[in-house]
Amino acid sequence: MRRVRVPLVAATLGMLSAWAPAFAASSPPPATTTGTTATGTTATAPSALDTAVVQLALKEVGRPYVWGGTSPAGFDCSGLVQWVFAHEGVFLPRLSGQQYRATTRITKSQLEPGDLVFFQTYKAGPSHVGIYIGSDNGIAHAFVAADNPAVGVEIDNLDTAKWTRLYYGAGRLPASLAATAQLRVTQQGTTGTGSGQGTSTGTTGTTSGPSTSSSTAPSALDTAAVQLALKEVGRPYVWGGTSPAGFDCSGLVQWVFAHEGVFLPRLSGQQYRATTRITKSQLEPGDLVFFQTYKPGPSHVGIYIGSDNGIAHAFVAADNPAVGVEIDNLDTAKWTRLYYGAGRVTG
Repeated sequence: MRRVRVPLVAATLGMLSAWAPAFAASSPPPATTTGTTATGTTATAPSALDTAVVQLALKEVGRPYVWGGTSPAGFDCSGLVQWVFAHEGVFLPRLSGQQYRATTRITKSQLEPGDLVFFQTYKAGPSHVGIYIGSDNGIAHAFVAADNPAVGVEIDNLDTAKWTRLYYGAGRLPASLAATAQLRVTQQGTTGTGSGQGTSTGTTGTTSGPSTSSSTAPSALDTAAVQLALKEVGRPYVWGGTSPAGFDCSGLVQWVFAHEGVFLPRLSGQQYRATTRITKSQLEPGDLVFFQTYKPGPSHVGIYIGSDNGIAHAFVAADNPAVGVEIDNLDTAKWTRLYYGAGRVTG
């Protein structure tokens, strides 16, 4: 049976008040700070977006640290920040310095849960970033970050001598970005398609012969995966890409399902083995379709979406640098010839 997602809801008012920000004494940002400064900002209860960001960041604590990592299989500091905010509909740049320039300057005393804290570590300028979460288990000013291969994603203390010395500045989402994402999170909370989190090891895909699964209405997970895949149509194609800045085929699949709380492996062959075998006639929206292209075995993958604009059997995939993420037709001569099999994601 497929998992039905549990909507992400805002924390209770008691939790929100526990997150009230504030340093008694603030450290001003460096003189070299660039970008817009938030003026006249006063402490307020975290928004639904802030709450969602903090909750998701906390759920990622314990994930492995991987230099250059941008998914739950392994994060670096800015990869974690990009992934968490993308999960909530905000697309930040990939690197910590770029994220610093993309946010509005605030002082330490203005920090609220969901803001970003930046540090100058191995080079001049912001080279490390974390998500500020406020008070946590006796830590007055805590943040979530990934910088230690031995520990992975962890909760750290902004007031330690180390982070006080390395502190570079703080940033908040620009109002325009925050407003758009806030609307999305609020709508999720009322429609029941909110964010969730969990791990899924999948069912091994080595079974032979057709599955005995019968056709059913798409689950909440299937519907959410299809809707998000369709929203990504038009994104650039980038070999090895795993974010809205650029996807390859399996990067798109991994990102879409991670966004919905199901963590698939990175490569198409691994995704094939992590899913349950079904036949073409059993395909339902949200299933995966695999193709044998440049090497033996499954080397291309797409998300089946069913009927779309006159295409009886459509799927969303990324394989063409000239087009990017696109809707394609499973029944064309090309994809019929290259078709390798289908898989169902079980959460």
